[in-house]
Parts: sequence; structure tokens; C-alpha cells
Amino acid sequence: MPGASKHYSALVVKERDYMSNWMDDTNHLRSFLSDIEPQKMDNLVNTLFTHRQDMSTAFLTDLESKPSTTMLLTGASDQWSWKFKKPLQPVQVSENLEIGNATPGINKGVFKLKFDKDHFTYGDVISPDRFSGKAVRVIPDGIYPEAGGFVYLVQLVTDSNTDFFPALYMDEGTQYEYLYSIYGEFNDQGTKVVHGGDIELTNSLAGELRTELAITDWADALTITVSSVIIDDKGQPVEVKDSRWFKRAEMAAWAKHRRQKENYLVFGAPGSNLNGPSAYDVKSGMGLWHMMHLGNVEYYNTLTMTRLEESIGQMYYGRVPMNQRNVVLYTGEAGFILFSRAVEMKLNGLGGLIPLDKFVTGSGMNMGFGYQFRSYEMPNGGVITLKHMKLLDSFTTKHERGAGRFSKMSATYIGMDMSPDATENVKIVKRSTRAEDYWGYVPGTCGPYGPSKGGLGANKRAGYEMWIQSRIGLHMEDVTKCFMLKPTFEF
Repeated sequence: MPGASKHYSALVVKERDYMSNWMDDTNHLRSFLSDIEPQKMDNLVNTLFTHRQDMSTAFLTDLESKPSTTMLLTGASDQWSWKFKKPLQPVQVSENLEIGNATPGINKGVFKLKFDKDHFTYGDVISPDRFSGKAVRVIPDGIYPEAGGFVYLVQLVTDSNTDFFPALYMDEGTQYEYLYSIYGEFNDQGTKVVHGGDIELTNSLAGELRTELAITDWADALTITVSSVIIDDKGQPVEVKDSRWFKRAEMAAWAKHRRQKENYLVFGAPGSNLNGPSAYDVKSGMGLWHMMHLGNVEYYNTLTMTRLEESIGQMYYGRVPMNQRNVVLYTGEAGFILFSRAVEMKLNGLGGLIPLDKFVTGSGMNMGFGYQFRSYEMPNGGVITLKHMKLLDSFTTKHERGAGRFSKMSATYIGMDMSPDATENVKIVKRSTRAEDYWGYVPGTCGPYGPSKGGLGANKRAGYEMWIQSRIGLHMEDVTKCFMLKPTFEF
């Protein structure tokens, strides 16, 4: 890697160029995996297949942790459709019909409001601003359609003959909301139920993810024999008696395939009619990053807890009870640092002091100091919890990083609504008849289980080939239940 050698120019005695071989051989394994000690492979092998720690990201692990976050497609189509209820949007004035009237509603006179939608009925009391105390009531037979909207004949709700409705509430774009309905004796009418409607969306599975590897017979002989180990609640290894073996080269293939799955689910770019070697076109599906940009995307210059609360409030306001507003923020290393600083600033602003035993360890000449805030309970009772999305910290280009130490990706926050009614807003999608990952081998003089001794082979090549395949997609039920907070600076 020539880019790294400049940092060690006084120490480098030999530098090996980057290699991308179709066939892994013993030279490759000894050069790049010679520091892997078999006796230390237990946790790495288990981690790889149980999606823990170094081979996983919090986002993908959360999706894989329970069956309810996987959507299985059945039937003859790769498409799926879904509906969700749209929030009821306030009606708004589409045209001011009282221009020149400085005192509409004075002496309890009737005046006109023209709205863009027909949401109200006779007897409804509506208001553009509850804080002002001003409200009007729709009179009998006081609704009729007109080009560009619906005209309502209304009367100011007041006991004063000198009171009138402020003219500014008649301006185009002013929103109104329903308060209640009121009627007198011998009435046979009531208010009507209004729904926000629903929206139907559709998506489909795209192309397949594929990783291929060929291994020479000699490289296949370098087998690591390990015994399975799991970790108990105290973090201690517990040996399991069944034994397994794993090949060094195959581990690299599985790691590469898992990385591309994570990248696809997060950064998949929507695109169709991409060129392929056959008559079939190639399609790329939309990942989390592009889906989030369909929803709530905001920017920040200085991260404060107030700024976070504002972003979260826009996602939740009026929809989720305050004490149930639990948010998971996926972010990178820079995001953790900035979040901890923001909580620290909030704490200092309140005049709070952290007891010494909370951040000072050891004693005498062997003391340590440090602390990190990873969660925050908002004043309304909701909880913000940080999770590390490692993809935001992967090797980045100069353009993406800029002049800062971290990339802007690392300082980006992806907020997911984890309230009781939204725990399954995001799912992995796959066919019901296929596993998420499936793989196979093309044996030559050897196969995944050792050398051939009179068995059948697909060819006479000195080695064997391996393939891993996945065809998955991402489903987001409601993009408004997520938000993204992106930095405008280089950190």
C-alpha cells in the first residue's frame, strides 16, 4: 500500500503491492495471514457466523437479531406493496375572500373563509391559533365548493359585539384546526369523521450479491482446527465440546461478503437497466442512506442536545407519547465524541458536577481518567441511545473526508424510532424459499472437506472454487419515523 509507506519511510525494508487474485495460494496466505494464531481463532470464527462484535455493525445485527425484522416474499413476484396511514394535515386558506374588510366578524357578522380541503361541517368550531383564543363556527348550510377549494360561511365565537377576527388569519396559506362541535336543542346533525387517507408504496428485490473465491490445493492444506467457544454473561469464554475447522482463505471470503451486504443495505443506490453479460438487465436497490433522504434530513454546525431534541421532536411531535419516545442514534466515532461533548456541555450548563469516582480510576501512581456519555434522557422522558455503525468509519476517500480528521459520514446521526409502535419499521427482505446467505463449492483435486480420494470432481484443477450468494433488499415502512442529522463542517 504505497500510501502507507510514507509514514514509515525510515523503517520500511520491504513493501508488498496490493494483490487481487482469483486464486488464493500459499504465498498469499503466508504473507497476509501469517500473524493469525490458530489458538486465538475461536472467538473470531464464532463471531463471523453469529454476527457479533468485529464482523458486524449495530444496524445489521439489530435487523438479524429477531425473525420479526425479516420480510419473506412469497408468490410469483419479487415486488411487494404496503400502505400506511398519512397524518391528517391541517386545512389552509387557499384564497382571501375578505380583502378590504379590516374587521371581519364584528357584531357577530358572517364572513367567508376559503379552504383547500373540505374537512369541516356545520357546527364545527375551528381556529388558526388556539394560543390567541380566536375561534369561528361554521353556520348551517354554510359550505359550498368553488374553484380552487371550498367556501365556509363562519361566525366568530364571542360574547362581544365589538370583537372581530384578525385580518391576518385570512391570508393565503394560514392553517386551521378542528377544536370541537357545538349544537342547540332539536338538532339532528353532528360533526363528521375525517381521515388523513393512506398512501400505497411498492418496492422490489433487485440484483444478487455474489462473492467468489478459488483456493489452491496447497492453500487448502493450511487448515485451522479449533474448538467452538461461546462467551458467558461475565465475558468469559466457555468451551463447547463440538469441534469445527475453518479455512483461512474462506474466512476472507465470508468477511468480504458480509461487508458488501452491509454496504448494500445501507448505501445501496437505486438504479435500473445497468449493463450485464446476459440479456437481463441489472438492477440495484435502494438502501438506508437513500431512503433516509426521502424523510427528515437536517444539518448542524454545532451539536448540542437542544439541536438533537429539535430533530427528534419533529419526528415524534403529536404522534408518540412523550415517555415512549425512545430513539436509537446510529453514528460513527466522531459522532460519539461530539455527542459526549454535547451532553457534557448540557451538564456544565446546569451547574452539575460528576463525582470523582465516576471518572477517576486507580490510586497513587497508577491512576486513570476518562468518561464518555452514550445515552441521554430527554426532558420529556424519551431516551436517546447511541450505537456504533462501523460503516460510517470505514476507509474513506480524500473527497469524503475533506480536511478533517474524520469523514463527515463519521459525524452523521441516523435516528430510528424505537418506540413500541415502530420497532419493526425497517426490515431485511428476501424470498421465503431462500436463505439470506447460501453458498456452494466447485471441487477440483480437493474440496471444502479435504483432498479427493477417488471421488467425483467438477474439474481437474489443483484446488476448488467457492461461491457465496445473497439476494436481499431493505424495507422501510414509514420514512417519517426516521431522521438524519448531517454535519456542515469538517471535524
